[in-house]
Amino acid sequence: MKVAAILVALLCAACGNDSSPLNPSGTENTGALHVNVDGTTCAGLGPVVVSIDGTNVGNASPGGNGITKTVSVGEHHVGGRAVQFDYSWTPTIVTVSSAGFTYLLRCA
Repeated sequence: MKVAAILVALLCAACGNDSSPLNPSGTENTGALHVNVDGTTCAGLGPVVVSIDGTNVGNASPGGNGITKTVSVGEHHVGGRAVQFDYSWTPTIVTVSSAGFTYLLRCA
């Protein structure tokens, strides 16, 4: 019984530790960062791996719904790379407020 209680306590402590790379300080001052891939200029490109602060956060398709992640308020680097083609976006610095921010990856 004591062993189970200790395990539960350890698991709860681990869950409370917010070591998210998108909010490394664990601050409650956060905003939504939405990243989308332009459907017009990137048509036919296929899925894009989206990265925020060097962390791959998921795939987005041109003209699709994009990806939204909760990040700490302040500056973040947003980038991406095509899965099927040799095309990528150099990370761009965006400033996210508590109201959120939307960034559109466009193709040349």
